[in-house]
This record gives sequence, structure tokens and C-alpha cells, in this order.
Amino acid sequence: MSNHATGEYYRLLNDQLAEANNGNTGEIAIVSVNYGNIEHFVFNDLWSEAEAYLAEKLDRLEAARPDVVLCASNSMHLAFEPVISKRQTPYIHIVDPTGHAIREAGISRIGFLGTRFTMNSTKMHRRYLERWGVEIIVPDEQDRDLIDHITLQELCHGIVSPESKSEALDVVADLEERGAQGIILGCTELCLLLRPEDVPHLPAFDTTALHIAAAVDFVRGDDSLVSIGSRLRLAVGG
Repeated sequence: MSNHATGEYYRLLNDQLAEANNGNTGEIAIVSVNYGNIEHFVFNDLWSEAEAYLAEKLDRLEAARPDVVLCASNSMHLAFEPVISKRQTPYIHIVDPTGHAIREAGISRIGFLGTRFTMNSTKMHRRYLERWGVEIIVPDEQDRDLIDHITLQELCHGIVSPESKSEALDVVADLEERGAQGIILGCTELCLLLRPEDVPHLPAFDTTALHIAAAVDFVRGDDSLVSIGSRLRLAVGG
């Protein structure tokens, strides 16, 4: 929901679409939000208000008659999913490309970094487990506070520091010691701080990159990770 994640989505979508389609870029409709409003909702646990806010934004987006919709935020899927799942507009849930990639890698237990809302979300963890057979483990409470601060107070405001990167890598190391077979970079801004190559000994799954790749695959004719209402087109065993 920050302008920084939105900018990454726009840049990477066009780069990858151009590569896949002989230089043709995307016809992309963006309905951006006031990140100050998002902060107000999430910091005060006003999730019903967040749903109403995103419903109005989705109304505007649907007026552009999109072929598929992406919500460029893990955390705000907690408000976006209840809204989009009641409609017939095709969308790609951010969990599904990541869950699919993890399952394809043969991993069943994985560490998750994100905001405290996603790290504490049983609904999101359940989607990983029930649809993709992936068990989520999260940092301890102190490290959850740390990662939440880095994502919301720094990365969402364009602040990227070497100190925070080092601290985040320490959290990754702790999750590995606790049995994580890989790491989900479960915030669309975390790609600004950590890259998969920063943890070369451990598979890292960047939700931003995987979400974008799924959108590009859709343009190329693969709609297996597209949901309509509450239904994912790809069977869990498929």
C-alpha cells in the first residue's frame, strides 16, 4: 500500500512484460491509496473501516474493466480478501504464487517475515497450510516487533538502512535454527531490504516478485493462480 511498493510493482511488471512480449509493456490501471489512511486503520485495528476504504478503491478499479487485480500488500490482504471474495472480479491472492513456489521447491516448513498483522494472522497461515501444505513459523515476539518496525516505520517510508538489514538477517538465522527450511519475505517492501541472494544458504521467497511473475504468467495465458470469489482455479493437488 505504500508508494514504494506500488513503484516496484509498476516497474517490475513492465520490465517483465516487455521481456516476455517483445518489448510490449502493460496496460496497467493503478488506484493508489493515502498511506496515512492505511497507517490509521492498521495501527488502530480498524479493519472494518479498512475494508470499506478498499471497497471504494476497488469500485474505481473495476470501472477500468481489469482482466485481473493485484493488491500490492500482504498486510492489506486481511482487508482486501473479504471485499474481493464477494465479487466476480478475477484476482491473484498474494499467498498463492508464494505457496505454489514453496510447494514446488519441496519445502513444508518455512519462516515468515512481515508486519505483525501478517505474522500473527491465522487466516493467512491457514491459506498457506490448507491450500499449499506449508507450515508457517514466525519470529519470537521481540523479533516480530523488530520486523514490524522495520517494515512499517522504515521501509514504507523509503528508509533502508544497513543496520536494519543486519538485524533482519539475525532474525532469519534464528528462524533457521528453529527448523525453517526457507524464508518468506512476506511484506511487499521487504524486497527493498533483503534479496534472496542475501541468504544464499536458505531458499528465500519474495512475495513481491512471485506476485508479479504470476501476473505476467496470466498475461501469457496461465490463469491457474487466479481466484474468482473465494475459489482458486488451481486444485490443491494440481
